[in-house]
Formats: sequence, C-alpha cells, structure tokens
Amino acid sequence: MTLSALEVRFLPASAHLVGLFLNPPYREMNFLSEEKKENVLATVKAMLSDFIEEYENSSFDKISNNISPNNSENEMFDEFLDLSFVKKGKMKKNDIDIELDKYLAYPVAPGTHILEFWKNATDLKHLRKLARTILAIPASSSTSERLFSTSGHVLNEKRTRLKSANLEKILFLNKNMT
Repeated sequence: MTLSALEVRFLPASAHLVGLFLNPPYREMNFLSEEKKENVLATVKAMLSDFIEEYENSSFDKISNNISPNNSENEMFDEFLDLSFVKKGKMKKNDIDIELDKYLAYPVAPGTHILEFWKNATDLKHLRKLARTILAIPASSSTSERLFSTSGHVLNEKRTRLKSANLEKILFLNKNMT
C-alpha cells in the first residue's frame, strides 16, 4: 500500500477529533489545518446543541407527563414554575460559543490528567457532559478478544519458532486486509 492509500484508509472519525479537542493539552489542535479545526469546532457545536436539545426534550416530557387534571392548584403552580425554569435553562447558540471560548481560555497546568480536568471543570457543564459521553471507556473487549483469537490461530504448535516481529506483522495484515 502506498502512503496516500494508508492515509485514506486510516482517516480519523469525527468522534476521534472531538475526543482530541476535549483533551485539554491538545484542544488548540495546532497540528491540524485551519479548515479541519473549524470542522471540528462545528462538529462540537452541533453535538452540544443536539445534546442540549435532547436533554431539554426529556425534561419537557417529564414535566408534561406529571400534569394531571386532579392536581391541586399548588401542585399545578409548582409544575408551572418547573416548566418555566426549564425554558429559561435553554442554551442558545451564543451560549455554546461562550462555553467553548471559556474552555479554550481555561488554564491547564502541564501534566494535568484529562479525567481530573473534567472532574474539576464544573463551570463547563455542557462540555463536561459531552466529554463524559465521548471519552467513555467502551464496555466491550471484543476487539482485543478477536485479536487474541487470531494470534492463537497463527501461533500454534507448528509455528512456535515464529519471531514476535513476524507475528505482529501477520496480525497487522490479518486485521487490516479483511
């Protein structure tokens, strides 16, 4: 394979780039072109607005399901106050920009661990929730199990003298050629 074929085959997904942006030491993405940086920021903004919209819709559903004709006047008034609070809690596009600007200006000490940063960044509540979603560790280990299964087939009794470098190359080819 040529270098250009490898570059096309192993393009990072948008989730990878968003995850990179949410890692404080790399948030400026100096190694990307300006066009790619803008695309990543646009993706983050879209994800934030979708995330917030989903949250707000679920809040409206909870409140509207709680309203019944048998409620007393006080209960209905409390529900109305809750509903008006949720409406006020809506995040506008410029609020998203403000939170992103705040994140980009946030001071980060060298060697700060990514999980500690997001644990302590309480004033970036929407980005913090997005980081929790994007940076979550997958619960499945099927990829690594599949790789170990393949290595078990390649390295058997007849191939015990296979060098580790050659085994790695065979596994790499097996994984990427299928």
